[in-house]
Parts: sequence; structure tokens; C-alpha cells
Amino acid sequence: NLAKSQVISRLSPKTSSAFPPIFPETVPVISQAQTNTAVRTNHNIIEISTEDDLKKLADNCRMDSWSKNKNIELKNDIVLEKYPNITIPAFSGKFNGNGHEISGMDIKAQSGYSGLFCHVMNGGSIHNLKIKGSFKADDDDLVIGALAGKNEGLIYDCIFEGKIEGESTAGGIAGINAENG
Repeated sequence: NLAKSQVISRLSPKTSSAFPPIFPETVPVISQAQTNTAVRTNHNIIEISTEDDLKKLADNCRMDSWSKNKNIELKNDIVLEKYPNITIPAFSGKFNGNGHEISGMDIKAQSGYSGLFCHVMNGGSIHNLKIKGSFKADDDDLVIGALAGKNEGLIYDCIFEGKIEGESTAGGIAGINAENG
């Protein structure tokens, strides 16, 4: 698996009444997403603060287009107790871990690609996240990675700590890092 690092800079317009800041210091919660996770409209940011929020994200991402153009931000460390085997099936948005950790993961691959994110799709990105746990795939046909089973997007500034076991295709960050990943 290839390791990639990339420096990303953001340009913001100067603050004025005609051009509000792109990332203001405070943004009121305007509405609730279908997941009951706070969404800041105008910026499409979904905040994940609890294990239940992460589970709702995973449930919504069963539809591969759900996360497209969405920005997900982890607001604090999460210890998985109720859902240690949680996986996010398909992800094409932007996930910012904000330096936080998701721990207590215990994934036993059942089919296809497995990891916290089973498939990071082209255009998706995960950054600034630490994962702790145990990941296992007992079959040659299964692909397992702690962060992503298959990565076709961008993963950077992420850390995995734990145990990973696979018969043929396994990786600490990504089981498969595709050519465009």
C-alpha cells in the first residue's frame, strides 16, 4: 500500500457583508438531518459526537451517493461499546477526524471489503483520524483494512493502532489502495 501525504490550503474571501467567511467561527444549527445529527446548512457539515451518531452515519451510507458533497466532522473521541463491529459501507464525502480517535473496534470481515470505511470512493477523503481495534478476515476473497477495505479516494494524517489479520489482502490503513487512491 502506498503512503500519501498532501498539503491542502484553503483560500477564503475577505469577510464583508457581500462575502461571508467560508468557515465562520460559529454557525447556528438551522435544521436536523434525517439522522438527527446536527447539520449546518450552507456548508453541509454533519457533526459526529457519539457512537449512535456514527451508527446513523453508517446506516445512511448504505446508499453509495448519500455522502457525496457532505462534510463529516468528528467532534470528540468515541469508544465503541454498543457497535464494535460498525462499518460505513460506501463513502464519497469528506471526513475530518479533527485529531480524535475511534477505539474499541472489533471487525470480523463477512464479505467483500471491510474496515471502518468499507469503500472510500473516488472523490472521498478521510483525514486526521486515529483508529484503535482488531480487524480480521478469514477468507482469501475478503479484503480488510483498519480505515478502509478499498480506497479510491484520499486518506492522509491517519493512524491505526491494533491488530489486523487477513488471509491474502490486508493493510493497516487500507486493504487495497487503488491506483487513483
